[in-house]
Amino acid sequence: MSIADPNKTILTGENPFIRLSLKDGDPNSTDASYWRIVFSPAGPGHVLYLKSELTEGRWRIYSDNIAMARWLQTTVQGMLNAELSDTTISCAEATFSKTGDPRYFWTEYIKSHSEDISLTWFDIGEPLLIHSQPNQIPNRRYGVCTVLIPALGTRLVRNGIEAKGQILAARARGAAVLDIGVGILGKLDGRALRRNGKEWQTSAIGGGKPTLQLKNGISVYDPISTV
Repeated sequence: MSIADPNKTILTGENPFIRLSLKDGDPNSTDASYWRIVFSPAGPGHVLYLKSELTEGRWRIYSDNIAMARWLQTTVQGMLNAELSDTTISCAEATFSKTGDPRYFWTEYIKSHSEDISLTWFDIGEPLLIHSQPNQIPNRRYGVCTVLIPALGTRLVRNGIEAKGQILAARARGAAVLDIGVGILGKLDGRALRRNGKEWQTSAIGGGKPTLQLKNGISVYDPISTV
């Protein structure tokens, strides 16, 4: 029996996020989805999708690879949150850095022309290994293989002001998670990945069959293999 997943890996990287609400049962007052992409059809890079009272309740996007940020909106991120499938939302150029040890705390820093943002996770829980197949979960056309690390404490700061709200009982729904290694799987069914009715060209990455294994040994991709 083969130990290789039969699906096409369309990205590898990290996707930690924070979701806050003012009181239990309220809509999210802050939604922050951060991506550090190692491999995707649109290249590597970083992107933060942020909606909060700190952004006047509007989505803001910060990235050092706008092509990758837009590709995520038309694929995985747009599936996770339909509001972000709108590629007319402006995307600010930004730089990214990080610090910490995911066993204790972790901080991601984002700096654009007029903004300084930090996202911090602490009070770290035990890691969970998650693996799902494309379409296994209703309305989730992509599968995933990932290590999730829950966090009971978070802090999100923009230009010196901290976002209001808490994780509350939403902790049980994964309201604050350090995702230190994610591989997203797309079902090919013998066809190439498509975007807006057109094939997304992955064969341009290079000849042969290169593979990459992340340093934490979580995700492996073969960018020109087919199912």
